[in-house]
Amino acid sequence: MFLDHFGCIFMSHRPVKEMFSKTAFVISTTAGIGTRNVIKTIQKNLRYWGISKIYKCGLTLRAKDWDDMPSKKQNKYKKILEKKII
Repeated sequence: MFLDHFGCIFMSHRPVKEMFSKTAFVISTTAGIGTRNVIKTIQKNLRYWGISKIYKCGLTLRAKDWDDMPSKKQNKYKKILEKKII
């Protein structure tokens, strides 16, 4: 896993001072279930790195890609993302 290579900067090993002032935004998209588990794993690693502000958003597309989704659902997800960003 990609995140395993960054275990050396965990707070308990070798904290990086610059990480304490960072902000993270985690977006996870799936065609089915599993968004919550992915976000939890990434959020946990970011906290171990010392990042204090972590915003997250999980979207279940139920489609192969963005263009295959109905426009009504696309608009709904755009509004959700805009609220999270602002």
